[in-house]
Amino acid sequence: MSRSQVNWGLLVTGGYADVAMKAEAASTTSAFVAVAHDDEETARAYAGTHAIARSHGSYEELLEDDGVEAVFVALDPVDHAEWAVRALQAGKHVLVEKPLALGTAETERVFDAADAAGRQCAEGVMPRHHPQYLVAKKLVDEGRLGELRYLYAACTASLPAD
Repeated sequence: MSRSQVNWGLLVTGGYADVAMKAEAASTTSAFVAVAHDDEETARAYAGTHAIARSHGSYEELLEDDGVEAVFVALDPVDHAEWAVRALQAGKHVLVEKPLALGTAETERVFDAADAAGRQCAEGVMPRHHPQYLVAKKLVDEGRLGELRYLYAACTASLPAD
């Protein structure tokens, strides 16, 4: 393990976890070392399939895992804020799949927990940093597209089939 490597835990199996696993495979600075599911056998099977060292039969167990430095939360959106706060309080950095929370008060609660824990917390929103969006913003800011009167956007994604 390199000192610059971040050891991640997954609070999800399948779906977005599969996407995260593909990204991790291309990374030299991140490794998924643990996965949790509320069903121990599901966690164990996912860990075996993806060569993840440890599996946990509860989310709480993963948060108690000293080998996990950061957590990827991609549960049902209604649970994102709660588990982000719990992970932060457990001393983990957190990446939350969108939406981070379901309202302003929950969002403030998450970021207050990050400040109190001295940990980083971010929402997994790619467009903000994607080069094509930065170019589009620059064109609008420079007035090269004329006066902006209306903006329509659609977000779509293709996830791998199970």
